[in-house]
Amino acid sequence: MKNKKLIIAVCSLFVVALSVVITVVVINNHKSKSIVKNDTSELQTTNQTQSDLTTTTQDNTSTTEQTTEEVPNVSIEWTEFSYETEDNDGYTYLITVKLSPWILYSETDIINEAWSVVGKDHSLPTFDSWGFKKNENQYWKPYSSGTPRFNAGSWTYAMSDMYYCVGNVSIKNTTEGWDISSNSTRTGKAQMVFQPTNSFPAQTIAKVFYKSSTDSWWNGIDVSAKMTSNNWGPVPFVFIAPENFSPNSPNGEYLENLQTGYFEAFGINDPEPIYVDIIGKNGEKFSPIKEKE
Repeated sequence: MKNKKLIIAVCSLFVVALSVVITVVVINNHKSKSIVKNDTSELQTTNQTQSDLTTTTQDNTSTTEQTTEEVPNVSIEWTEFSYETEDNDGYTYLITVKLSPWILYSETDIINEAWSVVGKDHSLPTFDSWGFKKNENQYWKPYSSGTPRFNAGSWTYAMSDMYYCVGNVSIKNTTEGWDISSNSTRTGKAQMVFQPTNSFPAQTIAKVFYKSSTDSWWNGIDVSAKMTSNNWGPVPFVFIAPENFSPNSPNGEYLENLQTGYFEAFGINDPEPIYVDIIGKNGEKFSPIKEKE
C-alpha cells in the first residue's frame, strides 16, 4: 500500500514538472515570435525610410537638373594679342593685352567670373562709382583727363544698363643688352582705344588699376608705367559702354555699335583691329560684325 502511494506521488510530481516545462517553453516561444515580429516591423520602417530618402534624393536631383537648365551656361572666351612699342631712347617693349567680351552689367555672375580672372585684389567698379550725374534716364560725365577723340564736352547717354569689358595689360622690356632695374628705371607706355563705327557712336570710358587712385579716360587706356625691372604687370583695366533697352530697341540701342566697333592699339607694329563678342540679356551671345576689307 505504501509502495502504491509512493508511486502515485512520484507520478504527480512528474506531471507537475512536465507542466512547468511546457509552460516555460510556450512562454519563451511566444516571446521569440514577438521579438521577430518587432524586428521585422523595425526593418520595414527602415526600408520605408530608405525608400523615402531615395524618393527625396530623386526629387532633389530632378530639381537640381531643372535649375541647371534654367541658368545659361555661358563660357567666357578671352582674346589675347601683343604688339611692340619703342621709346625715344631706343628701348623696345612688348605689350600684351587680354580682353573679355563685352558683358551686360546686369549679368552679375558672368561679370564677376570674368573679373575674378584678371581683377587681382581690386574691386570691380559699380554702376554708381564712375561719377555719373543723372537726369531722368540720361547719364552724363564731364571729362577730367584724356583727350576726347570724337567730340568735345561730356559723356552723355540714355542708359537702363551698361556693358563692361575687362582685361589686363603687361609690359616687357625686349631691348637686347639693356636691362631695366631699380637703378636704371624706364617708363613703359601702352595705349589702346575702342573705335565705334556707327553714325551715332556710343563712346566708352576706361579705367586702369595701377595707381593708388585710378582715373578714367575717354574711349581707351593710356598707361605710363614706371618700370623697375624688365617686366611690369599684368595690371587690370575696365572699359564701359552705355546700353538702353526700350520698346523700339528690345535688344539694346547700342548693341550694333559694339558689334561693329573694335579695339585698336598703337605701337611700332600696330595689331589688326581687335573684335570681341557681346554677351547680352540672359547670357545671349552676339558675334562682332567685321567691316569688309
